Amino acid sequence: MQSTKRPSMRPVIVNLAYVLILLPFVMLLQACGHKPQKQPADLPKLPPPPSLTTPTPSETYSLSAHRDMEKWRKRLMDTPAMREPSSKPGR
Repeated sequence: MQSTKRPSMRPVIVNLAYVLILLPFVMLLQACGHKPQKQPADLPKLPPPPSLTTPTPSETYSLSAHRDMEKWRKRLMDTPAMREPSSKPGR
C-alpha cells in the first residue's frame, strides 16, 4: 500500500494571515492616495508687489516694537498693584 500524504494546510493559513495583516495597510495607502481637490477659480488675487519708489519706514520694526514694549512696561509698573508686592513673605 502506498501512503498518500495530504498536503499541509499550514502554508495556506500563513498566507491568509499575511493577507489579513497587510490588508488594512493597503487600504490606508489607498485612502491617503486620493486626488487633491481642485482649487476654486474665484480665489482672491495676490496684491501687486510694492513699487520700488515706496519709501522705507524711518525706524525698523524692532525699534518701534521695543519702544512700544517699554511704554507698556512703564504703564504696567506705574499701577499700584505692581509697585508693591501684594503679600509680604513671613506674615
